[in-house]
Amino acid sequence: MASEAVSTGTASTGTATPANLGPRKLTTIHAIGQALAIGPIFSIGLVSGLVASVAGFSTPLSILLGSVGSLGLAYVIAIYARRYAGAGAIYEYLAQAVHNSFGIFSAGVYFLGTLFLGAGGIYIGLGFLVQGFFQAHLSTTIPWWLGGAVALAIAFLLNHFGVRIAIRGVLTLAIFSTIPFLILAVVIISKGGVGGNTLSVFTPNATSWNAVFNGILFAVTLFIGFEAAASIAEETHNPRKSIPIAVVGAVGMTAVLYVVVSYAATIGFGQAALAKSPNAWFTSPSPMGALATTYVGSWLSV
Repeated sequence: MASEAVSTGTASTGTATPANLGPRKLTTIHAIGQALAIGPIFSIGLVSGLVASVAGFSTPLSILLGSVGSLGLAYVIAIYARRYAGAGAIYEYLAQAVHNSFGIFSAGVYFLGTLFLGAGGIYIGLGFLVQGFFQAHLSTTIPWWLGGAVALAIAFLLNHFGVRIAIRGVLTLAIFSTIPFLILAVVIISKGGVGGNTLSVFTPNATSWNAVFNGILFAVTLFIGFEAAASIAEETHNPRKSIPIAVVGAVGMTAVLYVVVSYAATIGFGQAALAKSPNAWFTSPSPMGALATTYVGSWLSV
């Protein structure tokens, strides 16, 4: 059956060998690592400031609502991942659900988005984050492209030595880079920030629904890349189980992380400061570093 051959990545002839990308050695943990990649550190460090620039004191609400929408999309992808386990991922799902031509068109659009936002945008963003770090903590300035180039070189080397090593590398980076943000969030919440803990950040009362919905437009980009787990289905030992768990699990875990950290950062900056200058969060060379210095100590900001 042709559809089955497509979904398993195996040719329909009796003499052909499986056309997998590699041995099926990857596990659910590897799939989660592929879904997370450097998303948490990039999103918290850069994208959350974009949300705050338009949502202000209601930033956690925008991120919460954006998380719900992203979880819905992750569930849809998980349903398809239970049935189709090819490396084509999004292309294959749409080709099976609609038509091959629509799948090809969508694959082209997805490729362009990945090329400019994923392949290019992430390293540009990392370059500016590294530049801000040097400026804030080392009192020196380096070109933004230098940090991006170093990150690109590291990514190239990891991928050169194999997908398992690459995924282990990004998963390790994701775990260790998340720890300082969690420490900062716990300390700020325990101290109550500027004006104490409040649930008003989850309402539009301090801003408006217009600001909240504008924030959602940026908040959904916090989750870009989670669908990448589906692309390693042919190298995963049990893709129809591992990929759905990885996709939904990655979105669920990062949703909790983003909501908690954004809540802590919002009360850490305070309603008055965000109302006076919402862009301060985004334009600061190291917003989380500034909060760490204020509430914990300069050692955590580094």
